[in-house]
Amino acid sequence: MLEAIKKQNKPIALFVDEAHDLSTQTLVSLKRLMDLVYSNDCKLAVILAGHPKLSNDLKRPSMEEIGARSQIFYLNHWVENKLHYGSWLFEQCCSKDVTQDDIITTEAMELLIESLVTPLQINHYLSRSLEQGYTIGVKPITPDIIQSVLVPDLNSSTAELSRHGYNIQTLCEILNARPSEVRAYLQGQLNPNKAQDFTKEIHKLGIV
Repeated sequence: MLEAIKKQNKPIALFVDEAHDLSTQTLVSLKRLMDLVYSNDCKLAVILAGHPKLSNDLKRPSMEEIGARSQIFYLNHWVENKLHYGSWLFEQCCSKDVTQDDIITTEAMELLIESLVTPLQINHYLSRSLEQGYTIGVKPITPDIIQSVLVPDLNSSTAELSRHGYNIQTLCEILNARPSEVRAYLQGQLNPNKAQDFTKEIHKLGIV
């Protein structure tokens, strides 16, 4: 890679998606790569894109050497404009002679947008709603159809943690617990004292 960067003779940007899944060793290796590039009079910027877990990882004392050299940006602006996102989505998908109102009612679209958190969720459940409407022969899509495809535990602690990049394995490491204990905690079946300890640790993540 260093030889390729030298050959380009220009600043290079390396984008890493799903970076919340990177191990500490991988992050350290990326830093060493940057150091190596700079020591050879070249420029390399590493852009890590991921869930909020990535930000929390970079703030750990053990990651200070990397976190102190990082600039963190939060892309939360879209949350305030979810309805605009929905409109934009239809503009990209519909032909010019078809409007959003032809496909889904305003009330149904508002219910869908307000019930969900991420663009991925909106795309997924909008597709499911359209499939359901087609199956039962309903057009435009109504709030009842939206409600029928939304899963009951969409806003549960488990779903919230998952959206922020914390899966069972990651939670086991943070809580120093076995997978069975973490699952029992998320299902509300862990003994109260241990559950309280887990809750305190999870609250430190600033998520739920």
